[in-house]
Amino acid sequence: LKARTNLAIVLSQSGRVPEAEKMLNQNLAVQRRVLGSEHPDTLATMSSLAGVYTAQRRSAEARAILLEVLPVQKRDPRGAGTERLAERQAAESRAQNDNIRMLVIHRATV
Repeated sequence: LKARTNLAIVLSQSGRVPEAEKMLNQNLAVQRRVLGSEHPDTLATMSSLAGVYTAQRRSAEARAILLEVLPVQKRDPRGAGTERLAERQAAESRAQNDNIRMLVIHRATV
């Protein structure tokens, strides 16, 4: 599921925003059902979807998602939500770079 979210982010960054939105929505539905709405991976996908909506100038939809995500992160019982979010974002950034490299290699071999 994380890989699909990362692929959707790469698609979005490549200008394939409608495809990214569709993939993120599909992935989010599965994550909510399997992991739950408050799982960190689900929250990360929600944040990514909010970013896609923002890129499409759909700020009301982006805001609605972020209003779901932020309270959950603030309720973190250990008070480390911000630190864990930063760690997760750094890991996702590394994964995105790996995915971009794989996409370039794939395109070069096709």
